[in-house]
Amino acid sequence: PDKSLSLTSDIDLHGTCLDDIAGEINISNASLKSTGADTILVGPYNLSINTSIDSKNRNLYINSNFINAYAIGEYKFSTLLATLQNHLHQELPNIISRKTIKAADKLSFSINVQDTTFLRQIVLKNITIPEEAIIKGNIYGCDSLRISAHIPHLHFNKEYFRNSSLNIH
Repeated sequence: PDKSLSLTSDIDLHGTCLDDIAGEINISNASLKSTGADTILVGPYNLSINTSIDSKNRNLYINSNFINAYAIGEYKFSTLLATLQNHLHQELPNIISRKTIKAADKLSFSINVQDTTFLRQIVLKNITIPEEAIIKGNIYGCDSLRISAHIPHLHFNKEYFRNSSLNIH
């Protein structure tokens, strides 16, 4: 069936490029509806994203019904994904391709996933995490990556995993 996404947003961002953007995005009452019957399939959910830059660090906070996360450190939004891919390529070379960008991003992060119902309907169709999962880590430029994850229950496609842990050092 056809679906529609309904939400209210309040955006207050400033900056001249991706790497110096600071401010807040608030999304409230996000609901996924079936357009034919006007039935709410998922929601309502709320999401708040706040990013700031102090004298040395960038701070990013994400809070919602389904995920809470933060990243604090010396990093750029434009190079962060490439930094992570370069590190993960060392651990999973057949799955993750190496990026040619060498960045000096340094940060600590934490991601707590509480409920994937909304995410599953929108983007993660094959993944269900029915209980809180915690992912924490540090990235030290090109030198070091530490990720620790604990996922009590994970459904991926038709597979079910219990007490999954991941440690990358």
